[in-house]
Amino acid sequence: MIELPLGEGYEPVKLQFKPIFARSKFFVTTYDVPFSLNVGPAPKGFPAPVVKKAGKAGAEEPGDALRACTSWSQGFAAAGITSDIFSFAGNVKVRKSVFDCTMAPWDAVVTALTSNTAERTDSVTLIFERELE
Repeated sequence: MIELPLGEGYEPVKLQFKPIFARSKFFVTTYDVPFSLNVGPAPKGFPAPVVKKAGKAGAEEPGDALRACTSWSQGFAAAGITSDIFSFAGNVKVRKSVFDCTMAPWDAVVTALTSNTAERTDSVTLIFERELE
């Protein structure tokens, strides 16, 4: 179980992932926005994007799998039938969420990562999986 902090004003989210590797560890890294991340599309037959170049000291390393990240998307402020009514009243909000990068199309991963803009947030939180020997 991984507890992912979403930042000020949000409760942490508890997540569970099925490991990709026989022996691995999961870890969480947070970067200030704007951020730099050297990750590429999942290689053929592999389920997650892969880190190409090391990040900040003690963070991701080449070969680590990007499993999830915080992202921003539009959603309704209400649920159920009232959400349709409120959508006409301009009640569509941009919400912070967690994007699962596992098995996601590369363009969707890029969209999720780049949704973390300075206008919306001051940080992005990433979950990586590292294979252990």
